[in-house]
Amino acid sequence: MITIRTYECWIPEYGETRDDAVQFEAVDHEDAACQCVSRREQRAVEYPVASGESSLVVAVAFPGQAPVPHTVMGHVMPHYYATPVRDLDGDQK
Repeated sequence: MITIRTYECWIPEYGETRDDAVQFEAVDHEDAACQCVSRREQRAVEYPVASGESSLVVAVAFPGQAPVPHTVMGHVMPHYYATPVRDLDGDQK
């Protein structure tokens, strides 16, 4: 059985402290750290970690407990798709 817990996360490299922590519901510290970076990249509309260009250290803690730093890295996964080719008359080839 998977237990979901509440974690506090912040990114010291961006000058954040525990006062800036965002809470995430996650299965473990690693999941919370990944959610934290994903949220930050989505809000900034920049994806240096997801693209594999860089990594970030995220402080992850249960509320009221000492943080455990986690390095979050990413990698690009190619995504391919295909569509039928149509000729100039609109017919499928």
